[in-house]
Amino acid sequence: MSRPDNWPEITAALGHEIRRRRLELGLTQEGLAERSGISRNQIQNLENARNNSGGVGNPGLDVIWALAGAFDIEVVDLIEAMQKDDCRARSRLPHRS
Repeated sequence: MSRPDNWPEITAALGHEIRRRRLELGLTQEGLAERSGISRNQIQNLENARNNSGGVGNPGLDVIWALAGAFDIEVVDLIEAMQKDDCRARSRLPHRS
């Protein structure tokens, strides 16, 4: 299955939500890295919706799972938060029927 056309907007919405939750908890990127087991560089890339090559990010389920654990939320809560109307960088995620 290929990525949806709005993948850059989806990853930007995820990055916005990660940053929002991190700041809400008063964590630095380093603090979130320690708490999640994800490198600070990867946290930075996720928040900026990019990968190490400068392209659009593509976070794996293991990363999303680790972040949800670090935020003490369910994975679905992190994904659903990307669809909120108040998420500035969001785009509608494709829905499956």
